[in-house]
Amino acid sequence: MVTYETKIKIDRPIEEVYRVMSDQSKSTKWLTGLKEVKPITENGSMMEKGAKSQYIFMERGKEIMFEEELLDIHPPSKFSYRLESAQVTVNAETHLKQLNGRTEVLIINGVKGKGFMMKIFMPFFKATMIKRQNGDLQNLKKLIEETN
Repeated sequence: MVTYETKIKIDRPIEEVYRVMSDQSKSTKWLTGLKEVKPITENGSMMEKGAKSQYIFMERGKEIMFEEELLDIHPPSKFSYRLESAQVTVNAETHLKQLNGRTEVLIINGVKGKGFMMKIFMPFFKATMIKRQNGDLQNLKKLIEETN
């Protein structure tokens, strides 16, 4: 398993940052390559423990699907989830911390490759995963600070 953390400070209150991060309709505006989010769980909030969604990303002209399950939630300071695809399982925790009107966002990731080849090469992808998530956090910061 490969583990890594990313962090950013956003010049908005924690409630505002949480509201945008938990709004799946805004996810395509800040997650690189995300084409669509489809709820799987019926008759309930997508921000309740156990809620499931399908995330469809475009990567080099191909669709890659992840199923997300919300594992734990403590608004507005923490939520954790599992993303499953054919190639990987990602367990992640997002922590939001209020800092004098600003919000620190910390994401802790554990990524496990599926299959022999993915398990072997997963450590080589770590830098790419960190770079991508840092870019996503920059997109999130821009979205929140410029539109809210």
